[in-house]
Amino acid sequence: CRFKEGKVNATVLCVECKIALCGNCSEAHNDAKVTESHTLLPLSQQHGCLSREHYCRVHRGETVKYYCETCNSPICLPCTFLDHKGHEIEEIKN
Repeated sequence: CRFKEGKVNATVLCVECKIALCGNCSEAHNDAKVTESHTLLPLSQQHGCLSREHYCRVHRGETVKYYCETCNSPICLPCTFLDHKGHEIEEIKN
């Protein structure tokens, strides 16, 4: 996938896997038996459900409120200045 090389932008976020996927990878994600029931949300949408229901994998108890474009990952507030300092970060709008 060219997404890994940074040549394709992520278009969706898999809620269950908490990973961003490009168009081609999201189609493969939907087609795979193990992930066909996963919820894929367009990154252009406002993701109120993410900030209320999903927690950071690194900082337990912290809700995901941001998306790191550099790492293609949903992140929490502590992540923005600890693990992702200097990265391109966008707030997930409610």
